[in-house]
Amino acid sequence: MKKYPICWLIAVSIVLMSNVPAWACSVCQGDPDSELVKGAEAGVLLLAVLTYGLLMGFAGFFVTWIVRSRRLG
Repeated sequence: MKKYPICWLIAVSIVLMSNVPAWACSVCQGDPDSELVKGAEAGVLLLAVLTYGLLMGFAGFFVTWIVRSRRLG
């Protein structure tokens, strides 16, 4: 397989020369009180509550096992 360094050079130069500004989405650059931002914040809060709730549930389950094993032994 022969590599074509001139093709790579042309492709990289085209990408570097196309100076188009990147526009952020309305959530990042928009109104902080918009419905999209509130929805994203609610989603992050929901995922955090579910994750920590599940971890606390597992911890409680294992603590229950430890307490029961000490009572039996």
